[in-house]
Amino acid sequence: MRITRFIVVSLLTVLVVVLTLADTVEGHADNRSLVWTRWDVAISQIDTTNNVFHVTETHQLNILTGPYNGGDREIPLGRMTDIRNAQVFDGDTPLKQVQSTVNDCPTTTGIVCVWRSDEQLVLYWNFIKQVQSGQTRTIRYEYDVFGALRSYPAGDQLFWKALADNRPFPVLASQVTIELPADLKPQKYTTYPANWIFSQGDNNTLIFNSPGNLGTSDNVEVRFQYPHNPAMAPPPWQAAYDNSIRSAVTMPPPSDSPSIAIASVTVFAVLFTFLLVLWTYRPS
Repeated sequence: MRITRFIVVSLLTVLVVVLTLADTVEGHADNRSLVWTRWDVAISQIDTTNNVFHVTETHQLNILTGPYNGGDREIPLGRMTDIRNAQVFDGDTPLKQVQSTVNDCPTTTGIVCVWRSDEQLVLYWNFIKQVQSGQTRTIRYEYDVFGALRSYPAGDQLFWKALADNRPFPVLASQVTIELPADLKPQKYTTYPANWIFSQGDNNTLIFNSPGNLGTSDNVEVRFQYPHNPAMAPPPWQAAYDNSIRSAVTMPPPSDSPSIAIASVTVFAVLFTFLLVLWTYRPS
């Protein structure tokens, strides 16, 4: 019957639209899982003349369903000039760095492969021993960040995004600490979002604690401002970045923004379905 044909075609059209608009999320087909009980970040050894500081990431992993052989960390390289001296530790054991290409990092235990592109530094590593369900591990990343401090006459600034934006499993808690040199006094400090809990530690340390479970995507960017050091030149990326921020504030959103694109697809789907009605349905 024509009415039945109409219903089937209409349902198929709606299904296609839904599948087109839906985000694609890779499932964990092997059913393994873990949680970060903590993902803590410490910023230290801040050199406001040479524009460099040290970052220590401490990841406490609880393996819910194993086994696991290793993992990886991707660190964006935007808004800096370089990352150097990267190391990975399984507990207190440093993992041995080996030379490899992106597709042939060995499966040997206790190693780390380091790759970089224009956009990110990738650390691909293996535990010193395969971990099983119910076990815990502490993985530590150490690296030096060059050219990320920003220079302004009113006060130089440090911005740092602490976690990965997209994670396969949740982070239950996090703490970010900024260990300032003894002679460096902060003028201002905050976090984005602003709901992280601040406390002042000993030895000129700023501490920011997460408000709770961060799930798989919540993140934080810490920011603090300190007296301008004229000996530090602005990093080469800063002028273009500052100009882009000013332009974004004054310019209207682009016409090809995701919300407009989705609305356009939706309107097209409605019109297409209406035309199908005219084509398929005829009164007997």
